[in-house]
Amino acid sequence: MAQKFVKVLLLIFVAICFTSFIILLNFNSLLYNSDFVNNLLENKDAVEPTNKLINYFQNTDDLPEVFQDQREINHLKDVKSTINFYTVVLFVLFLICLSYVLLSKKQNIRKMMKLGCIFVFIISIFMIVLPFTPLFQIFHQVLFSSGTWLFPQNSVLIQFYPLTFFQYFVKNILLSSVITAIFVLLGISISKHIS
Repeated sequence: MAQKFVKVLLLIFVAICFTSFIILLNFNSLLYNSDFVNNLLENKDAVEPTNKLINYFQNTDDLPEVFQDQREINHLKDVKSTINFYTVVLFVLFLICLSYVLLSKKQNIRKMMKLGCIFVFIISIFMIVLPFTPLFQIFHQVLFSSGTWLFPQNSVLIQFYPLTFFQYFVKNILLSSVITAIFVLLGISISKHIS
């Protein structure tokens, strides 16, 4: 009985890892897609600095010179550190899921992936139904030091990246994640019929 309980907990844990992997993978793929990011920009003066900022996040360029305010510079450094951290987390999640796939039976792998996809759907529904602004604030309060992410309306960061930019970005992450989950479920269904 205890062994079965541990297996169920492991399945749920790896399914959560798989869910996180799908969402972070889509976040990374959209973040580094300059055409996608530039299409979200309302201020076309932000295009060139945004391209440089994307390169900065990838460690291939310096911080764009348009950001002169020290608080903005510090925040963007924090964002870069957070992105780098979650890139490592993405790799670790991949290794956890891969290990589970290599060490488990096919039926358990399918269960884990189905459950992970269901979690993606649930998270996406909650993120779309719940008001964005409080979620955005909670996200920043958890990831960044108090007040370091709040800027006046006339700051370059707010002018280039208003709240609507992040709303559209998150909606696209969720949409891409849902599409990924649908393809995973289709793959599971096809593989079940082939084997």
